Amino acid sequence: MHPPHEEQASAGPWLKVQDLVLARQERVLNRPLSFWADAGDAIHIVGRNGCGKTTLLETLATLRPAYTGRVLWHGQMVKTWGDELRGLWHYCGHADALKREWTLGEHLAWQIRLSGQRPDPQTISSALTEMALTSALDVPIGQLSKGQQRRVALLRLRFLKRPVWLLDEPFSALDAQGAKSLVAWVDAHVRQAGLVIFTTHQDYPDLAQPPRQIVLAGGGA
Repeated sequence: MHPPHEEQASAGPWLKVQDLVLARQERVLNRPLSFWADAGDAIHIVGRNGCGKTTLLETLATLRPAYTGRVLWHGQMVKTWGDELRGLWHYCGHADALKREWTLGEHLAWQIRLSGQRPDPQTISSALTEMALTSALDVPIGQLSKGQQRRVALLRLRFLKRPVWLLDEPFSALDAQGAKSLVAWVDAHVRQAGLVIFTTHQDYPDLAQPPRQIVLAGGGA
């Protein structure tokens, strides 16, 4: 499924969260949460440690079920979309999930094969340059620094086209230049009618469009 056309978008926002309560191991993490998100939105999820920010992104990405409440994509429960929905969303967790024995070049080739897309080689080259990784193509990922590994995990945002980005602590371990490049990517994605939902506990460069803040309140229902 591709991003919605204009006539589809008029039916309502891409994403609706209704009275969502999150839990881990049966422990309720937050008070009921409701919000909506649409094409061209940047949304910053804020809240104290342990209130469920990571769990929220995992739930939106259909990686874990909601405790109670609903998550709707174009008016339908996300669980009814299955793998089709996952093909529309990039989820980048705070754990980078990289194969340490692979080189960066091998990792990129695997991601491209898995996606079924044929990204423009120039776009890949630009992404590597912007994240200062051009010289690391033949280096095993396990030999890269934490900051470099984080940049590797984020590369797919630039050259594999998906309309929704779910980013958990994307600025973690990035230096100033890496953070600046990521903000430029987010700005471009939002400008092209994409949707970005992210968490972060640290300062980051200003986005061209200030993000809408959604507060995830702890304490349970």
